[in-house]
Amino acid sequence: MKNYILNSALVLVLLVLGASCKKTTKDPKSGTCMPDPINLNASYLFDNSLTEGSGKSAAGTAYGTSYGLGRDGSANGALLFNGTNAYATLPNVMDVQQKSISLWFNVKTFPTGSAPSNDLGYILTLDHKYLNFGYVTAYVSGAGGSKILTIGIGSTDAELKVSLASENVWNHLVFTQNGYNVNIYLNNTKILSKTVTSYYKSTDATTNAFILGTNRNLLNRYLDGRIDDFKFYNVALSDCQVDYLYKN
Repeated sequence: MKNYILNSALVLVLLVLGASCKKTTKDPKSGTCMPDPINLNASYLFDNSLTEGSGKSAAGTAYGTSYGLGRDGSANGALLFNGTNAYATLPNVMDVQQKSISLWFNVKTFPTGSAPSNDLGYILTLDHKYLNFGYVTAYVSGAGGSKILTIGIGSTDAELKVSLASENVWNHLVFTQNGYNVNIYLNNTKILSKTVTSYYKSTDATTNAFILGTNRNLLNRYLDGRIDDFKFYNVALSDCQVDYLYKN
């Protein structure tokens, strides 16, 4: 009887340990936390196409974009935006309560024009009246010689501005959301961690797609730069998993 109790307790401990490790599986090569591939719901490498790599979503659609050097130096390895009229849309599978969005971006020129047309360059936006769990946005500006990145998720209460070092530098950006709890990471540093009290969305958008390279109305404020290695997960990734994406 005593052995039965001990064996049962051991099984229970192993089950608990197994459950706690499920989402932070260690990659034996790097020793860091590898996000579970089962949670990857969209992947776009932008290697000379907008093909979706996870098999769980559809291809993106290009409008005037081309391809440039990827973050690893590969030819035609990143989506290229000309800052004038180019953008792309991805299927809107990202309005969910649990999510993580990861991508790399490289700004060629920070816009210095006048509002409301050429004062901002949008990296991404998900912002329309049909949203259930809040908007996601990232855009750059260069007024007065500054190099500012504005980013937000969920609510305008979770929006902030940060300075970027210079043009032509690759930056890693990650948004995570678990209900009202949101985080933003820039280059493997958590720069925002907040619990919002409500979700924000605009009502004047012309599309419900996830947009790369321009604003929610598909008009003006175009990005002059590149985007690479876009991933969407249907869970809020941990710090360790964000670290893995940054280093791999």
